[in-house]
Amino acid sequence: MKQLRGICACVLLAAAVFSSADLYMYFSAGAQQKKAESQMRYIAETDMRTADRQKELYRQMKALDSRYLGWLVFEEGWISEPVVSAEDCSWWLDHSINGAYGQFGTVFADPSCTADSMNMTLYGHHVIDDPSLRFGRLCQLRDPLTYEAHDTFSLWLEQEVRRYQIVYVIEYDETSGTKIPFASPVFDEETFAEYTEYLKEHSLIDSGRDLSFGMKMMTLQTCRDMFSPVRILVIAAETDRHSF
Repeated sequence: MKQLRGICACVLLAAAVFSSADLYMYFSAGAQQKKAESQMRYIAETDMRTADRQKELYRQMKALDSRYLGWLVFEEGWISEPVVSAEDCSWWLDHSINGAYGQFGTVFADPSCTADSMNMTLYGHHVIDDPSLRFGRLCQLRDPLTYEAHDTFSLWLEQEVRRYQIVYVIEYDETSGTKIPFASPVFDEETFAEYTEYLKEHSLIDSGRDLSFGMKMMTLQTCRDMFSPVRILVIAAETDRHSF
């Protein structure tokens, strides 16, 4: 996964129904990108509360790019990002969902996984000068008090919402010589047991929970610092899913 190295890499789902052209304008803001995305997240916040608006937003985002998967959101929009599938990972490192250049990139799923995988891994930049963008705030989950305030999140898909509970937060040094299968979409029982034992030993938080074989999982990944080989991995268990 050389393409994924160097990733320092997440809009609730919106208050007014926008046209595709309106969404495109928000995501094409150039030098005003951060301001525009902040406005878009605010707009998205209330649309998640109604199924009709959520479905319309999904349709509009899908019109921007057919690779749109859904929206990842923590409570109160602490992290709130559109998610895309990726065949060319390097493309999403510096492109917005409308295809325009964007230095903050877009949160994307590992090419080896799908929404139906046992483990779905998402990558997002750590925007050093504005942690509110992409996955910058994942680093703050190393703090127990921050973890307690932000230990759950959701993924909104076309007609389904999935809820997740964070179980482990670790730092992983890619140059350490130890290889862990954090991006694997599926595990056999032996590999899963070895992997979860590693996570327990290295977790920076005590969630009071464990993963069980057969559970659906999601892994969120970003870098700790610019140019650092150390990655922040947030591993969560799916706790609920329902259609809307």
